[in-house]
Amino acid sequence: MTKEAKEMVTRPRDDKEMQMSKNNERLEREIAEAVRTFGMEWMALAARSVSAKLRPRDLVVTLHDALPPAERDLAAKAKAEAAGRALLRLYPAQFDAVKKDLEIELSRKVGRPIRRSELRARKSGDAVFLFTLGAGGSGRRRRPP
Repeated sequence: MTKEAKEMVTRPRDDKEMQMSKNNERLEREIAEAVRTFGMEWMALAARSVSAKLRPRDLVVTLHDALPPAERDLAAKAKAEAAGRALLRLYPAQFDAVKKDLEIELSRKVGRPIRRSELRARKSGDAVFLFTLGAGGSGRRRRPP
């Protein structure tokens, strides 16, 4: 590795980069908490922990160990495979019925519209929320003229 490359890798972040990173981390924590609250209030998902990752085109929020233990066990057992698959389809259907309020709240937080959202329930018990972000815009509703 050249000396210049080493300096770029090891150079300290400037103040602007550090501030942007802190703002993004703060926003990801706010988003994670909003999705955790939504999951508990609307879908009875009590997560052990939550992680959020905001990227340029999308947002991914994972509620870790969110499914109740009995449902997690049912989804994982080979003998109950059909019932487990049906159960894992139930959560996305439930999310589709109540997701609009969450989309509005997240759109306001990130300042961009949510074009699409979906929930994927995993056999592991995780609930993964996927949000596709629209281009620019405030994401806020405008008042009619």
